[in-house]
Amino acid sequence: MFPPGVVVSEQGSTPRFVYGVLEGRVETVVTTGQRESTVELHGPGSLLGLWSALGDETSPHAVRTCARTRLLVIPVDTLRALYDREPSFAREVTSMIVRQVGRAQAALADQKLRSAAERLARWLAETTQPERLGSWVKLPISKQLLASYIGTTPEHLAKGFIQLKDYGVEVRRKEVLVRDIASLRSFAQLDHATRNAA
Repeated sequence: MFPPGVVVSEQGSTPRFVYGVLEGRVETVVTTGQRESTVELHGPGSLLGLWSALGDETSPHAVRTCARTRLLVIPVDTLRALYDREPSFAREVTSMIVRQVGRAQAALADQKLRSAAERLARWLAETTQPERLGSWVKLPISKQLLASYIGTTPEHLAKGFIQLKDYGVEVRRKEVLVRDIASLRSFAQLDHATRNAA
């Protein structure tokens, strides 16, 4: 079990292992100079490092735990041997890579097309459980990590929460209350994007 804040794979390193998240949460982090950004958050069921391991490339990001986390550590040579020998395993791994690429493209589109408040609205709409509507719920990650994940600063995150008050969102310390997912989806233009994609 890894505690929070442990870097299990360095940006720019040659991959030796692929990491499966069994419990907890990790983030993939990119650093440039003194600045860093959270590229994605990964929970149980995620498999990290596939691109680099199969493409024999250096890692484009670091992997860091952001909660108490249990990982399955798979040697790269073992992964490559299974990929070459087992067609069903290869198809599943390829599907996982395709999904990861899709999420990366969606995140890039968010950065280009949506404001910080709209990105926050999208995150809240996609992570709020319907049965918890109208109830105070502890944020699953810190506000600092959330700001990094949606590509903004803690100051702009705070402004985003204020802006979303008109759409049924309240926040107090580490808790958030969401009253209406449909309003958040409309504000973030999620339904419009879905119709265009169709």
